[in-house]
Amino acid sequence: MITTLALAAFPAFLAQEASAVKIEPRTELEFAQVATWPGSKTSQTLLGVGVRDKTFFRVKVYALGLYVEPVGAAKALEKWKETSVKKMKKDNKFYDALLNGKFSKTMRWVFVRDVDGEDIAEAFEDSLEPRLKTLAKNEKGKKGAEARASSAQEGLKTLKSWFKKEIEDGHELVFAWHPGGELIVRLEGKVLGELSSEHVCTALFDTAIGEDTVAEDAREDFPTGIAMMFEEATSRLRSKASSGKK
Repeated sequence: MITTLALAAFPAFLAQEASAVKIEPRTELEFAQVATWPGSKTSQTLLGVGVRDKTFFRVKVYALGLYVEPVGAAKALEKWKETSVKKMKKDNKFYDALLNGKFSKTMRWVFVRDVDGEDIAEAFEDSLEPRLKTLAKNEKGKKGAEARASSAQEGLKTLKSWFKKEIEDGHELVFAWHPGGELIVRLEGKVLGELSSEHVCTALFDTAIGEDTVAEDAREDFPTGIAMMFEEATSRLRSKASSGKK
């Protein structure tokens, strides 16, 4: 028998369950609000979702979601804690801080059509190569710049080499970026490989976060998850303090 108390609590229960995932509207795919990714000891929070379109006719290729480690992200983005979503969407400095902050972040792609592996490798070449050249140019003259540029080119070759087989409709591809330029790539639950290059990681995530994004609706959506990220960071810090950990 359902009691009056249970009925009163029922709507709240539904709201909690509904908030566990976010639906990407154009593909109707689900993205968990909180998830743990390769190489992470703690879970990450979802900032936003969107779709990678191809061609003028907006042919959908994959839905994407961006996750961040909340405590580290909160420190890097503290300046925008009280900023409205509307203002963040217009602030390129916010996106620069999101991209270049030294905290773990993850992109999850879910494909909505079959894509040949060679096409993915070619897409990486087309989108990452110009970004790597810009990063190298901006570092010209700095200590270790040539070594980092060379490492980035090798990293790009390695990344491309992992994509030889077709990725099917519905398959999940995950890119986990950790401080120090550590990138772990996972397809359908299986790790494809790992590489180390800050430039490759920056270029790869710039395709979603940067001004020249491949998914404008995703970039526009990222600020909507900032409030939840700050709440989660505060909760974790309080929990850590109450447990007596340093």
